[in-house]
Amino acid sequence: MKFSGNKTCNRIWLNRLTAALFFITCSAVSSGYCLEPPPVTPVDKFFVTNNYGIPAIPEDWHLIVGGEVENPLSLTMDDLKAYPAEIRMATLECINNPLTVGRFIGNANWTGVPLHVILEKAHPASTAQSISFFAVDGYSIGPLNLQDILQRDDILLAYQINEIELPVEQGYPLRLVLPGVIGSNWLQWLERIEISTTAPVTTLPIIPIHTQIYLPQNGETIITGSHSISGMALIGNGREIAKVAVSTDGGSSWQPAKLLTYFVPNVWKMWEYTWEVAQAGQYRIVVRAQDDQGNTQVNDGWLYGWASIMVTVTQGCINDDDCDDGVFCNGEEKCINGKCVQDPSPCSDEQVCKEEVKQCWDAVNITATSLQKRVLRPILRDTKCLWLVVISHQNNHFHPGRSIIEAVGSGAGAQGVSINTRWKAFGIGRLIFIPVCVERGASVGQWSILVKTDVGNIPLEETIITSFQVR
Repeated sequence: MKFSGNKTCNRIWLNRLTAALFFITCSAVSSGYCLEPPPVTPVDKFFVTNNYGIPAIPEDWHLIVGGEVENPLSLTMDDLKAYPAEIRMATLECINNPLTVGRFIGNANWTGVPLHVILEKAHPASTAQSISFFAVDGYSIGPLNLQDILQRDDILLAYQINEIELPVEQGYPLRLVLPGVIGSNWLQWLERIEISTTAPVTTLPIIPIHTQIYLPQNGETIITGSHSISGMALIGNGREIAKVAVSTDGGSSWQPAKLLTYFVPNVWKMWEYTWEVAQAGQYRIVVRAQDDQGNTQVNDGWLYGWASIMVTVTQGCINDDDCDDGVFCNGEEKCINGKCVQDPSPCSDEQVCKEEVKQCWDAVNITATSLQKRVLRPILRDTKCLWLVVISHQNNHFHPGRSIIEAVGSGAGAQGVSINTRWKAFGIGRLIFIPVCVERGASVGQWSILVKTDVGNIPLEETIITSFQVR
């Protein structure tokens, strides 16, 4: 395609081309959905770990590049920032993260100077074989093979994380960013790089292919129905996670998970599988990944074997977070005041069991009453009202929408006349406030108030609580 010399036209064509490429890319993705970018961990949520505590950074800090080099360097931060900067997304994972399920892993955009640029400036001697890195706190890595390091263009000397200055707990002023390498080698508080003629004695440990399950959690109890099994997969060496498979029967059968995020070298991929589970029981969920070269994660039982969790599937509410007062927990327990309690009886003494709806509902259990006025007088054109205050059996026992209060009046010449209170009753603590209103045409005389709770037209309890006069 040949662009014209008109910048506005060129911009229009570029925008159209970009939109077309985006559409083609999204359409080409498996299942016809467009992948999201890998999630970036906020700096304040990024894990912090160190071996010797956070050191005091010298005020005159310099990065020293020395040893077998033709041009030794002593660089201030301003000197480093004078070099062209690169921003590189990379996932940092400590070696113990597979044991902690997501506690020691984070993904960030790192800004800094490519290491090979600084090394080329220092110009290692032809006899140099190894390179070592030293931190302010005394930690070091190496000697590593110098040629292996020089061949990589993705290693950064980073001074920013997610476009802000490195916090000291993340390695300020300078951190060695090694994409695809186990995190213990991402040296923090870097102050010296040493080139040597000695032979290398170690290599950079590459992150092997592995997965983690973030939801549900190991040992969790869930209810029957539809659930999301989700997590991350990661591999180093710039290779791509091509597939993730999920088994809900301990590895006997496998189903493909959906990859949610697009490929960035040495960055985690998020995945998800929707599990429809109808039967209660114990389930072992395992997950494995496969890379773009066809290598499948091996279940070696060590750090990087298949991700594996155990979950219990049951009926009804499960725990205090899910527990809704009155619901049968697992069909056997009862939910009282937001707590699942094991008990042969499905309902508490303060509740009434209704098999019709398979739930426990609150009873009013009135113990005392008070009235602002015992005599109803006209306050509106067609009604006579007063506030009826009911003291219930225990705190917060009245639940609007579940314990519905209804007052029914009865008296001489007015048997069975309903008093309109259902939509107005409300509760605070142990108090239930009921506005009792009768029509002007109601019979004069002594009335009694019958209060009952009601759910789905199922009357639960009826109690005569007081009487009053209509004049």
